Amino acid sequence: MAISTDTKLRLGSSLVAMSYALAASAAYSILSTQPDMNTRPGRHLLAGALAIGSLSAVEVLVAIFPLRRGEQWAFWAALLPLLSLVLPVMLIDATHVPSGHLLATLTPFAVGLILAMGGLALVGSHRRK
Repeated sequence: MAISTDTKLRLGSSLVAMSYALAASAAYSILSTQPDMNTRPGRHLLAGALAIGSLSAVEVLVAIFPLRRGEQWAFWAALLPLLSLVLPVMLIDATHVPSGHLLATLTPFAVGLILAMGGLALVGSHRRK
């Protein structure tokens, strides 16, 4: 039984949206430590958390609307943060987080990456021109 193009677009875009919604939890995790705004690292943590939260919100909207319609630019817009943010952060964490915390640190990234790549694979095989 073949899955229709519309179903693949809806399922794929939903997986991508869930992936980026999961990424927003990283911003919450950073902010829950209550970084000290009187220090440079504290301000950088706040800025990073706000950037991750904002990017996640934009990517969820991209996934829900243009990606679901199969617009080609939305595929690339959804892929770019995976390559420019998720993979580098995973690599940094894999090489710098103590081994006792590695599983808990990398699991959310891995789950989100698998969701996003699976969703993009579904959408990418039927992008409209």
